[in-house]
Formats: sequence, structure tokens, C-alpha cells
Amino acid sequence: MVQISEELIIVVSQYKTVQYTKVLLESLGIDKIPFTTLIVFDGTPPHKRGILNGYWDISIQLEEQVQSIPELFNLMFGAAKLTGAKYMLWAGSDMIFRQGSLASMYDLIQQGWDIVSPVKIDKDQGLFEQYEPTFDKPIPIIGFNDSTAMFRLDKMPFYPFDPVYGPYQFEVSALGFKLWQMGLKSVVDSNAVVLHYVNKDVEHTPDMQADSVNWDKKRDHFLTTNGEAGKWYCENAIMDDSWVPVFGFPCYVGPKAE
Repeated sequence: MVQISEELIIVVSQYKTVQYTKVLLESLGIDKIPFTTLIVFDGTPPHKRGILNGYWDISIQLEEQVQSIPELFNLMFGAAKLTGAKYMLWAGSDMIFRQGSLASMYDLIQQGWDIVSPVKIDKDQGLFEQYEPTFDKPIPIIGFNDSTAMFRLDKMPFYPFDPVYGPYQFEVSALGFKLWQMGLKSVVDSNAVVLHYVNKDVEHTPDMQADSVNWDKKRDHFLTTNGEAGKWYCENAIMDDSWVPVFGFPCYVGPKAE
């Protein structure tokens, strides 16, 4: 087990997005919350890795890019658990956290929540800068932000993602169901907001982009293997987009989330 001094670990992977990763980590550092940084260099050319020198405490340097998102994410989550950290912020490389967001999420997860999601704003810089919290308290949900969230690591499986959903799409939705079935308590922190540039972390990976057309097939596999509970989750926490304008991602808000 790797020994670290901080109870929060930031875990991010990137391929050719080193500049985005740098901006991400700089935005997280603004809140002055102590954290350990783990970067997975997913086939990043050696000459580009140097741009992030000084930005990581632990690195995993893969010489060839992983061609399956579930396998890459499993590596990230498993490595984070091995450090002995209590909490993990999992983030795509192509986003910025607004000042105060990390501190707010960290405070919430220390209060006993298992998963804390920030509000996500895709591409709209102006909306991100003008964002004002919609709620004055945390909102219990079923599901979580599909691009970034904070997790209580002792509640998480070592390899939580199902490789059957590789190389790309539906793996996060399937995990949301799995964690709900395990009894993990999820919440949206409306005081935390991220600007997401969208798909910068996979735009250089044609196999993953091409697999996006198989979303329906993966949904059908999910439905046939998860019974009535899976059907309910698909209809209410994946397909119902009524909360997307508020939170930036689909989820269920209601009595079952309390």
C-alpha cells in the first residue's frame, strides 16, 4: 500500500490533453484543500508528460493507450484505493472547477455522504461564470455526475466498472445502478460547479468514439441482466432528462433517493 499524507486523492487520466489537465489541477488548487494527485498517463507521449511535472504526487505511465474506458477507470479507482486515502475525486481531464467547489464537496463527503456530485455546465463559459446555486441544501439523488464526482473509497469496489460496456459509453450509468443497489448515498452539491469542455479526453481515440453508436445495444444488455430494478433505474435515473437543465446530468430526485 502506498502511504500518503492526505485523506483526499484527486485521480485524473489523460492522453493528449495535458494542457487541460494542468488547468484542471490549477483550478482545484485554488481552494487550498490538501490533496494527493494521481495522474494516469494513458499512452501520453513522453515529451508531453513533462508539461505536468510538479503537478502530480503519484503517476502511472502507460506507454500505450488503453482502448477501453471501463478498464481505464478500473485502474484509476483501484490505484486510488491502494493509496489508503479516504476520499477520491475522480475527474475527466477536460474541465475546470470554480473556486469553492472542491471545498464544498469535501465538506459534504465528510458529513457522511458516499458520493458527492457537482453541477456540470457543458461548454458554456458565460453560464459557468454567472452560475448561482439553485438550492440552499444538498439534494439526495440516485445516480451521479457522469464526468466527475467525489467518492468515499471504503464503500467502493476495487474494480467497480463492468468491462462489458467497453470500449466507451454506458459504463458510468451501469455503475450508478450498481452503487445504488449497494446502498451508497448520493447527493448533488449545488454549491459546486464545473465547466466541462466535453469529450476532449476521448476525441483522439477513434475506437471509443465509434463505439458511441452502440449505446442502445448496451442499454438493452443492461435491461436484460438487471431485472425490474434495472428497468426502473433506466427509466428514472438514465432516460429521464428532466433534471439535466438543473444539474447537467441525468439522475433521479424523489422519495427513493432519501
